[in-house]
Amino acid sequence: MPLRYVRSKLTAVNALSVAVATTAITKELADMAQFPPAKAAASLLLVIFQTIQNVQTNRNDCYRLARRCLSLLVDMRDQMDGRWEDAPESLLRNFAKFEQTLEGIRNFMTREADNKWRTRLIRKSTIEEALAEFNLKLDDAARTFQISTLINIQLALGGLSQSSSLHVTVGTEVSDLIDLTSSPVSIAPSMSFSSVEELTDDPEDGLYQRSRSDEFVLVSESVQADIAQSISQAVPAASSDPELELLDHRGFRRYGQSDVRLKGKFRRGTGWWASSARGRVEGKNVLVRTYEGPAGEVAKYRDTLDAALYVGRQLNLSETKTQDYVENTTYVIDDEGKVIMGLPPPNIANWVSWRNFGLAHSIRDIYMRILPNRGLADQPHELSNNKSIELQQKMSHLAVLARALLPDDANTIEVSARLNEIVDAWEDEENENNAVSLQQIRLAALSSKNHVKMWRERTVPAFKYQIGDLGYIPTGKDFSSFCVLQNVVADGLVAFELVQNATGWQGCWDRGFRQNQDLQAFPASFNAYGWAIVVPPGTEQDVQVIHDNCLASPTDGWRFLLDHGRSLAASHNVKPEQLILVTRVGTDQQFKIHDFRQMPFMHPPNSHQNIHQHHHPAFGMHNRPGFGHQQYGHQPHMHNSFMAQQLQPLIFYLFTSPDEANAPYWSEMPMYQPLPKGGQRPDLRGRCVPSIGW
Repeated sequence: MPLRYVRSKLTAVNALSVAVATTAITKELADMAQFPPAKAAASLLLVIFQTIQNVQTNRNDCYRLARRCLSLLVDMRDQMDGRWEDAPESLLRNFAKFEQTLEGIRNFMTREADNKWRTRLIRKSTIEEALAEFNLKLDDAARTFQISTLINIQLALGGLSQSSSLHVTVGTEVSDLIDLTSSPVSIAPSMSFSSVEELTDDPEDGLYQRSRSDEFVLVSESVQADIAQSISQAVPAASSDPELELLDHRGFRRYGQSDVRLKGKFRRGTGWWASSARGRVEGKNVLVRTYEGPAGEVAKYRDTLDAALYVGRQLNLSETKTQDYVENTTYVIDDEGKVIMGLPPPNIANWVSWRNFGLAHSIRDIYMRILPNRGLADQPHELSNNKSIELQQKMSHLAVLARALLPDDANTIEVSARLNEIVDAWEDEENENNAVSLQQIRLAALSSKNHVKMWRERTVPAFKYQIGDLGYIPTGKDFSSFCVLQNVVADGLVAFELVQNATGWQGCWDRGFRQNQDLQAFPASFNAYGWAIVVPPGTEQDVQVIHDNCLASPTDGWRFLLDHGRSLAASHNVKPEQLILVTRVGTDQQFKIHDFRQMPFMHPPNSHQNIHQHHHPAFGMHNRPGFGHQQYGHQPHMHNSFMAQQLQPLIFYLFTSPDEANAPYWSEMPMYQPLPKGGQRPDLRGRCVPSIGW
């Protein structure tokens, strides 16, 4: 089964809630735009919220990031209202840096919203990393304001040399303060918030403005140590652990036990997935496997669009080595319909292998193994199967299309181009159920000109159906109950380009071995074909002749059903998927001819040679020459010319035709004459007996 790309769409309920929230935020930003110091930042943030409406993937993450920006900007406005004239230059510089961060977020979201959904899906991991980086920048901005405030307070109270604990009242609500530092990076452990009672009721406090809610005290025991620790935690790249840097470089992500919430065991409990379970990490459904190795090597591989090429690119593998990974990987499908790869152990890097096929064949074989019956589908459905007919038909058609889109003799670039056609066509259309339909997959296969599959029925009476017959099979019946509704060619609905083919074989048994050879037909009058058959004496020759009349391009039949199948089904009161169009008809005929002539018994040459004795003949006696020594020397074996001519191979002519009116027959002459209706077939000379079969 090819990979399923899922694009979440905004439902009516979510659209209403987002619209209400966006309206309220827009009003708040419009009011803030009247505040001159925050006018530029408010304008940037308004553009960010408007851009989020065009984002499909990662919309919640973008919305959460914008809410954090708004919360931080509102706190600045509340705290600095009426105090901008006396604000220190360091605080103004920090506010300018915050505006630069907003401008970077605005540019990033605008650029990603203009890209196609397929491009954003391919760059999914890059977008997630960018969102996490912007969260870190907001944390840095929040800490910068806090640190700047602490430094100014300490300078006002006596300088940096004071080492006693400093109690500072921060007048902000609980929700705002928590949302301000709600990124994945934690606050320094030495900085803690504790609830205290109101310290003073002086309304003329020139440093801080209080709120009616509970207040918090930020306790700093060592400002410089806290700053260093906060920076170390905020910038993971600054870590000196080389193993962690290697994992980040290779695309791995490290999770702790507290980050994962298990939901239950995985439904497949064998092989590599025996110790796997379903879980949830950062709001995403994942597969969790219990790891029993060293704690420093625990890692999770990120999901990608093309896992095979991603592994080869990340690990710098050649195509042959990538095939080693692909062919020795275990695959499962999770609850969301994604194909999950369980990579083989690292010692596979030491393997040496040789193949006569490329990576495209290995990838196609993976999908064929996932499909039922390894993707082999001779018929659309089988009555003996316990599954529903509709499900069997979908799986059979999907298997045929998978083989057409993933050929084993093409390279990965051609395969990727064909799959991109499906994704692009799906992205351009409005799909309600967010799933790729069989029609879209079939259109992509038809465009690739590799979809030549036509369903075949082996046992069909000759001359019963014609090309263009449109019908269906009643529920619970087989093809013997096929009901013809109309002939679309005879009715003038379509004109197909047809091709006639005639093939034949001749065979016989010789000393316990079967010998076959192809026959070459020569055209005759009245749409007939002639076959020259050589019959050696004493042999029985079998002849098989196949006539077929079919569409020059099988894609014409598929396209006709895709374009007109729905309307034709409605006119005959049947389902569109029940329609069957006859695109190939023909005959498979068997013939025999037996030559009853036998080879006569003959002495081997020189079996009675004369023994010449050296003696003098008697006087008057005639000396007769020995046997085989006539006047003109030795005579060859089978010197009887009549017998030699009688045992030569005979040549007969078999005439066949794809038309029912022209009956087949054997003849000694290469000229074809149609047999009159009810007329006798000509007899053959000698002791040769022909037979006519179907």
